[in-house]
Amino acid sequence: MLKNKDLNEKFGLSLKTLYNWSTSRPELYEFLKKSDDYFDKSRDLELILRAYEENISPTFAKDEIKFLVEMNYKDKPTNFFKTFPQNFLELCSKKLSSENKIILNILPKITTLSVIETYLLLDKIYNYQQKLKNNKSDMDMADFFEYTFRCFYLKKHTA
Repeated sequence: MLKNKDLNEKFGLSLKTLYNWSTSRPELYEFLKKSDDYFDKSRDLELILRAYEENISPTFAKDEIKFLVEMNYKDKPTNFFKTFPQNFLELCSKKLSSENKIILNILPKITTLSVIETYLLLDKIYNYQQKLKNNKSDMDMADFFEYTFRCFYLKKHTA
């Protein structure tokens, strides 16, 4: 937990402001005091998720990942990763007649993902979609796609 002196140095907040916030905005004050703890926990979770990611068995075809990326998810991954198969079917309901084959290929795969794998997949989709929306550079989105989803899709072997 950070002391007021640490908060002063780290965030440039005056000691008087911090004292005032301790009484007028106690939640904010406590959050700032615990900010290093939150950062450490976040970093630790990120390391654990990346280690887990290295052990995911790829099951999706590249076109299936592209189909998942093109879906219009209206929420962050943490809000629906537990109910992803149901959400997927709801989003696909309008596409059922034209995209039956790919939907039927994807559905069993997403239902067998663990909760962590589902979260990781949805997080990658969300981040990729955000990058697509905000891509104002000459970034090669094909390379970014390959990098982002490398642990989830099967690479075809060529002889």
